[in-house]
Amino acid sequence: MDRQRIDGGVKKATITIKEKAGQIVGDRHRENEGNAERTEDHGKAMDAVREVVEKESTRSEDRTKSGVDKAMDAVREVVEEE
Repeated sequence: MDRQRIDGGVKKATITIKEKAGQIVGDRHRENEGNAERTEDHGKAMDAVREVVEKESTRSEDRTKSGVDKAMDAVREVVEEE
């Protein structure tokens, strides 16, 4: 296991402990603190996914534009020959 997975597991366990401890003793503040941390982690994950998708979309668009440009050049050459 790499260090990031271990750290992630520890953080998840800490969040769950805060939530459950808050539920058991009736401490809504502690329970909400755990919920907020979990939501923050999900937000960070979503941001990372969004960033990867945007990068891949840009690459795909660049490849598509390049392909369209090549096709247009080929059409222009054919038209100019006639």
